[in-house]
Amino acid sequence: MSLYNTFNTGVSGLGAQSRRLGVISDNIANVNTTGFKAVRSNFSNIIAGEAQSFRSASSTVTMVAKPDVDRQGQIQKTDVPTDMAISGNGFFIVRDRSDVNRFGYTRSGSFVIDSQGDLRTREGAYVQGVAIVDGVPAKAPSYGDLKNVRVPQSTLSAATTTKVAVAANLPSDAGIVDAKTSPYVASVDVYDPLGKARTLDLVWSTADSAKRVWKVAVQERGAKTEAGSFELSFDAQGRLVPADAKAAAATIKLPVGAGTDTSTITLSFDDMTALSGRFSLSALNQNGAPAGQLAGINVGSDGVLSFEFSNGVSRPAYRIPLATFPDPDALSLSSGSLYRETVKSGSGLPLLAGIGGAGEIVSRSLEGSTVDIAEEMTDMLVTQNSYSASAKVINTIDKMLEEAVRLGG
Repeated sequence: MSLYNTFNTGVSGLGAQSRRLGVISDNIANVNTTGFKAVRSNFSNIIAGEAQSFRSASSTVTMVAKPDVDRQGQIQKTDVPTDMAISGNGFFIVRDRSDVNRFGYTRSGSFVIDSQGDLRTREGAYVQGVAIVDGVPAKAPSYGDLKNVRVPQSTLSAATTTKVAVAANLPSDAGIVDAKTSPYVASVDVYDPLGKARTLDLVWSTADSAKRVWKVAVQERGAKTEAGSFELSFDAQGRLVPADAKAAAATIKLPVGAGTDTSTITLSFDDMTALSGRFSLSALNQNGAPAGQLAGINVGSDGVLSFEFSNGVSRPAYRIPLATFPDPDALSLSSGSLYRETVKSGSGLPLLAGIGGAGEIVSRSLEGSTVDIAEEMTDMLVTQNSYSASAKVINTIDKMLEEAVRLGG
């Protein structure tokens, strides 16, 4: 190897160490950047020709920066309901604000709600989710299923009561119980589609409790006629029979407003018994609620985003998917902690959180940077010494060249 080739080798060493110092500097600057993945410096030599026994081949060095994208950062709890972290594989999918057909991917779950109610990254990209319709969770999503996650800003329409579940014991030794004087009465408030609370009284009576047949009359308080009445039969052990016939068909209709509209309510008596002892009401539940205001949002580990309202209603609205890649380390990093697909990374595959190799979502949390300050400071010292050594090589070669010129002159 000639002196000039050795000179070039020293220069390539200076360049590689300079670039490595730049990587270290960038890592340290992003030590507190949410979801930042530390970049590692990989060195490799470049041989100009085949090495032979009687000479050394000319060699230089190159440095390639490679981010450890698939490395898990520490998850840190926050008090912000829109903060999300990923435990495991995957990236949040976001849509560009300027190009609705372009997607980006991020591990930084520091999201905010804008003035329109859209959930966005702090740089303005729209967070993507799959809409949940009628409470049915989404199946395996595709990019065509993705929508901007939007948080409602207005009052929630009332949750109409559609079911009432009753659990009580009717005394098997009560004898004859007249409906007009029956002490066995339970009341429940239900809600019509207009959000109006209406009280239903359930009155139990029997011509002879020994025959194990009871009648329950449903009367809306203030109405002139019954909303409905049903017979309940019990076996010798005091259990409702048949449990899936008459009880399952117990429905009533309540008029809504001044028109002909009605609201249908199904009453469930499956947990009724007729045993010796006192009348006891153990449960009387209904699924309606009055109108309410948005009180907050909640995100489950499976990515289901629910809206919580002041009336106690929790409404699942979206499921946040995660995108996985064949080679996440080959993704291209852009500003705003966003990654882009590349040919080497492969195409992103949207998956539901916790399914098919995708990680889980941790709400009210953020993933910290994977930068280790101690490691970076150590690498900085090694880089400084390596740079000084390469500079010393160049200095030595320079003196040798001066000596060669002096000898020739």
